[in-house]
Amino acid sequence: MWYTRDEVMLSAGAVVFDSAGSRVLVIVNTGDSPPTASFPKGRIEPGERPEDAACREVEEEAGVVCRLWVGGLAGVETRYSEAIKKTKIVFWYAASVVETRAQRLEDHEQFEP
Repeated sequence: MWYTRDEVMLSAGAVVFDSAGSRVLVIVNTGDSPPTASFPKGRIEPGERPEDAACREVEEEAGVVCRLWVGGLAGVETRYSEAIKKTKIVFWYAASVVETRAQRLEDHEQFEP
């Protein structure tokens, strides 16, 4: 099936493992009812490579600098989103934590340890 550019939203995200490889990073959205958990992901900007977008989104959403695994494309998810009336294509990567940084929260976000 072929899609036009206006019918598709391209996103990228990562499943980020700690240095021991025993835990993964999840983002909890407490604004949803009930709260939902997901891996960090977001839109690919024009001209941006999917792997660069995945790392940027991890840092923006979680304050974590990550390194993608060699051959790190873990999968591609395709689904139709009723909310935006577009087909979403998400490139998922496997990655490891390199560094954690202080995260700047948006006005509508809050941090709960």
